[in-house]
Amino acid sequence: MTRLPADPQPIAITLSSQCRPLRLSWRQHIFVIEQITDEWRVETDWWLTGGVQRRHYFTVTTVQGALFVIYQDLLADQWFLEQIYD
Repeated sequence: MTRLPADPQPIAITLSSQCRPLRLSWRQHIFVIEQITDEWRVETDWWLTGGVQRRHYFTVTTVQGALFVIYQDLLADQWFLEQIYD
């Protein structure tokens, strides 16, 4: 089952020297990323002023057994949790 938070949740990320997610912090819990199982980039509304979205998505599994979809907002340089898989 997939759970979608009402809005993407801000998270803190620790990156590797290659700028890959290693750990994420959400709701006072730290999750160690075991594997990145997928990644993709999204650019939307590039033709509209103010409508541009540039995101780098990752599907990750953690050593705690969680499966998340997270993304980096490339324009704001902020990270978010978008989906949680049970």
